[in-house]
Amino acid sequence: MNIKQSSETLNIDLLKGYLDTLSKGMLEKMYELYGQQAPIYLANINNAIIENSDILWKESCHKMKGAAASVGLMTLHSQLVALEKINATTEEKIKILSDLTEENTKAMKVFEHWLSTVI
Repeated sequence: MNIKQSSETLNIDLLKGYLDTLSKGMLEKMYELYGQQAPIYLANINNAIIENSDILWKESCHKMKGAAASVGLMTLHSQLVALEKINATTEEKIKILSDLTEENTKAMKVFEHWLSTVI
């Protein structure tokens, strides 16, 4: 993992601001909370697909979008900005959820690596 990958995936300015005003420990707690909540957000998006509910889809994507932004997961946030507004078939949403889950895992790994490099 390199600096370019981190800067493309993460909002480094936001995260450095958190480090300056809060602490690394607090940032770790924020990330831990996101890590606990992300599976719930993804399950809610999956439930929206099962229930064939565009309203639940939009609400669930919106919630995850805000959580991703709050911990600086910039690429994931951008993806969710688009996803909460799309109109897609059930089959398309299933693929989208798979891609979103993969992107979330990647973003979290990039965050963990970045966090391990800061003092």
